Order: sequence, then structure tokens, then C-alpha cells
Amino acid sequence: MKKILIVVTNADLAGAPLHVYELVRSFNPEKINCEIVFGENGPIKEDLESMGFKTHIIPKMRSNINIKSDIISTMALKRIIEKINPDLIHCHSSKAGLVARLAALLTKKKVIYTIHGWGFGPGRKLHVSIFVKLTEHLLKRHTSHFI
Repeated sequence: MKKILIVVTNADLAGAPLHVYELVRSFNPEKINCEIVFGENGPIKEDLESMGFKTHIIPKMRSNINIKSDIISTMALKRIIEKINPDLIHCHSSKAGLVARLAALLTKKKVIYTIHGWGFGPGRKLHVSIFVKLTEHLLKRHTSHFI
């Protein structure tokens, strides 16, 4: 049986969390053991738990850029990865993509990154765009596949 760890920042009824919800529900539980990490509590997390999926919360893993919180989140995720030893990590959203790919790098795990929107470009603060674009550039070589 394959173990997959899915990482997503939000647990609300929108975008990436809804995508994760549909993806996880499509897995055959006899072939795939899936656990999900969220950055918050919410209806998606609660629904998946009620279906029997194991979930985790890393409350510091929020969308805003905060170096201290991002390091704390990465180390918390690293501990979860070491505990459950997944075959694959699949992350969704810019922040989850950053944290999960750093933790995957530290634990030498394969990671797939589903891009739901970039954290850089028009409408973003210049320093945020530069930071996110730089981290994306550095982490792309440690990403097994992009969706």
C-alpha cells in the first residue's frame, strides 16, 4: 500500500482545499493510505476526518510570508513526515508548496506540487514577489513533478 501525505494551507470551501477534498475522496483506500496536513481547521478538514482520513494541523502554516513561522512550519512538517514515512508528498498552494518542498528536501522524499496560483506577480508587493519567485526558482529542482 502506498502512503501519500497531502499538504494544503487552508481548509475552507474554496480553491485548493476543495481540489484536495475531491482528490482524496477519489483514492482507493485499499491501495492508498492518505493523510492530510492543513494550516487551519475548517469544513474540508472536518469532512475528511469524518470519512476516516487522518489529518494534522500546523497552525503557523498560513498564507502570509513570515520567516519565523515558515521555519517552524517546515520543522513541524518534517516531524510529521518522519513519523508517517510517506512514499510521496503532494502539496497544494504557494505556502504549502514552500513548506512541503523544504521538508521533503530535508527528509529526502519525492514531492509533487500542484500550482493553484503563483505567489508573485501583479497585485503582490514587490518584496513578496521577489522572495516567492526566488524560492520557486531554488526549489524547482527538488520537485519531482508540477501539476
